[in-house]
Amino acid sequence: MTKLSVRVVMAGAAAALMLAACSQTGGEAKADGEAASQAAPASAGAVTFEARPDIREGVQALPRVVGDTPAIVAINADIDRINADTAGCDGPGTFTRFASMPMTGPGFLTLAVADDWSCEGAAHPSVTYAAVTWDLSTGRRVDWVTAAPGLSATRPEDDGFPATYEPGLQSAPLAEWYGRKMMASTDAEWLGECRDLFTNGTLAERYYKLWLDAQTGGIAVMVDFPHVAQYCAETATMNEAEMSQFGVSPAMIDAVLAATAAENFGPKG
Repeated sequence: MTKLSVRVVMAGAAAALMLAACSQTGGEAKADGEAASQAAPASAGAVTFEARPDIREGVQALPRVVGDTPAIVAINADIDRINADTAGCDGPGTFTRFASMPMTGPGFLTLAVADDWSCEGAAHPSVTYAAVTWDLSTGRRVDWVTAAPGLSATRPEDDGFPATYEPGLQSAPLAEWYGRKMMASTDAEWLGECRDLFTNGTLAERYYKLWLDAQTGGIAVMVDFPHVAQYCAETATMNEAEMSQFGVSPAMIDAVLAATAAENFGPKG
């Protein structure tokens, strides 16, 4: 199994620190009101970004895409909504956000935020990871139900959810694929602690988040486990053959493979 360079372990500050390794620290952000144009890694099809100042201390903003086509305007409007969605706790507590860019073209753009908040009176800190993939030709978020028809996936209604929310999918074929990936792990200690989650028949009832990821070279898949099991929520990646198996278009497959070869990914702009 090909694992992410960092295991997504949603366990409070430890997870935030691991996700921060792929993003800038708050101290490296530009002062309020300052914006600088910065290109993603120079390669064919890579988009150019305008860096944004931190929203507040410890809360990074996603960069905006440079351009004025209708698609770019639509993407930037969605990015602005995500940047505005930083309420954190209802009462006293702390909230931090790390931003990253799993894929920066060609054809598609994936931006991600890792939110970490610790609210007074809550049983434990909470960490969420949200990655959104946009089609650069239309400006719309990729609909994974139609983008990977071989998954026969369904999703919940997403009306009224925050801008950072990307609805998860339920899919029996995806659950079976994910379980096989997890059971192929060579990490005997981790597998010993998590095996029951992959063999007790409940994976088909879970929800899965998908995004194009140039760093891992395919479609990244994250399972939505409850907090007590998030240590086992390893993120797996569909390779070229697996993407084809699930009906992903050759154009999307070619795009993410080209992005991987060009290293079109990184921390925020």
